[in-house]
Amino acid sequence: MAYSPKDQTAWFVPAEADGTQWTRLITNNGQLYAEMSAVTIAAVTQSAAITLTTTPTATLRFALPRNKDNTPFSLNVAWTQTGTPGSDSVTLTLDVQDGTDSDSVSVTSTAAGYTSTLNVTSYTTSGSSTPRLCTLKVSGDNSQTLRIHNIFGFVTGTTAASGVLGSGFISVDSLWNAPNAPVPSEICSALNNNVYRLAEDRLCCGVCLVEEDQTNPRSAQWTTDSTSYVLVGRFPSIDVLPGKRSYRIWVVFDSDSGAVPKALVVIGSMSKELSFSDGFGVGVATTTFVATRQELLTGTASGNFVALKVDSGSGNVSIKTFQLFEEAP
Repeated sequence: MAYSPKDQTAWFVPAEADGTQWTRLITNNGQLYAEMSAVTIAAVTQSAAITLTTTPTATLRFALPRNKDNTPFSLNVAWTQTGTPGSDSVTLTLDVQDGTDSDSVSVTSTAAGYTSTLNVTSYTTSGSSTPRLCTLKVSGDNSQTLRIHNIFGFVTGTTAASGVLGSGFISVDSLWNAPNAPVPSEICSALNNNVYRLAEDRLCCGVCLVEEDQTNPRSAQWTTDSTSYVLVGRFPSIDVLPGKRSYRIWVVFDSDSGAVPKALVVIGSMSKELSFSDGFGVGVATTTFVATRQELLTGTASGNFVALKVDSGSGNVSIKTFQLFEEAP
């Protein structure tokens, strides 16, 4: 089989090949869609003591970026409780919100300690360039104490639906590798571009911090009552591919006594301020920036850090969640 693409956007597979190579290209695209996963949150919590009631109480909040195709999302939660094993139950609930609609899944256990998995497999919410808010809620039937130790959340693949998907991924039907089928440049381009569409839609979190709502702002891990910037946390450099790329910082602010927080994030030679925003009504603030690999890996002697201050008012301010995503090339 030999072909000559009609336009310059085509993917130049080997100029001479047979049906085996062509079939493999189409099959690999489908396998990549079904098997590619992305870790959106991976963090050790403060293991704060949470007194359970029968009413679900919000405890952790984090972002679910993109996933415009609404492929399954799984959250693993490691926890222990003081209740009687086999008798006192713990229920974990994961709510996902996009600002208009919401999705919710729950799991219940009577174990003394367990790793529970919550799976969102069908959605009414929609993925977009603005991350969705995920809230983990907890409840129990005997006023027992619960401690969450770590969480691990990831988007998984599934069989691609037909046609052009929300992410821009184009399903290439197996009919295109039938004997004597044409090899149009549009199909070659789709097979090439699909890889980039997946990379843009299934984003991994490069830096993660998450802390329970039950930790008050004064005793939080990243906290201050100063009206000048105070360094509250550091994080490692993230290695990325060369070239300019877009990145997103996503935080959840908290405060007391009416204090208004403001954060400064320094990564490599880049710096970005985040003013308080009450996104989703829980203090979510987010911003994006563009940087090269060199800009991220070379910077001040103090390295990558987050600084925090009281921008107005007085009291304690804190950051309960901090996530850094590489968005797109």
